[in-house]
Amino acid sequence: MDTPRLPTQDADDPDKLLIAALEHLWTYFEARRTQRLQMINYFLLAVAFIAAAYVSALGNDLDTVATAIPIIGVGVTAGLP
Repeated sequence: MDTPRLPTQDADDPDKLLIAALEHLWTYFEARRTQRLQMINYFLLAVAFIAAAYVSALGNDLDTVATAIPIIGVGVTAGLP
């Protein structure tokens, strides 16, 4: 008994192979696009929090905290632990 083959695995039909390859490529592209968009969203959220903390520290005359916040922000942006 032969093992069943999916229609996209039919080597005799080049159109089916092309469709399978394009579907695979599109799935790969969507995964990478989603990952990049999530990283951009994370970066924008981190910048917003850091900017809000910095302005709040400057407004309350907390100079030491206002100095430390950009240093922490650079560490977050660079991906340091």
